[in-house]
Amino acid sequence: MVNQTGILWADHLFYGIIIGIALIFIGFLIIFIGMFSSTRKEGHVETGGVIIIGPIPIVFGSSKNISLLMLILAIILTILVFITYLVGLKGWM
Repeated sequence: MVNQTGILWADHLFYGIIIGIALIFIGFLIIFIGMFSSTRKEGHVETGGVIIIGPIPIVFGSSKNISLLMLILAIILTILVFITYLVGLKGWM
């Protein structure tokens, strides 16, 4: 199918796949750099995370500060998912 600008919807799908693969590689690179930058340092470590099941984010952390940071991340991720959903409803075709 072709939209009003003459771009095939398959082109948008291809761009989405390329962006997704690039984000995965960037994530691996950040983790790889983080592993070597924090080796053999003594100090306090805080952990936390966000699990998003459907539209509901679940936040956890080892301290109040990291939990607040993860809550902010969860809000940002939820907004991004909502925007992506709205763009998908509107359609790029």
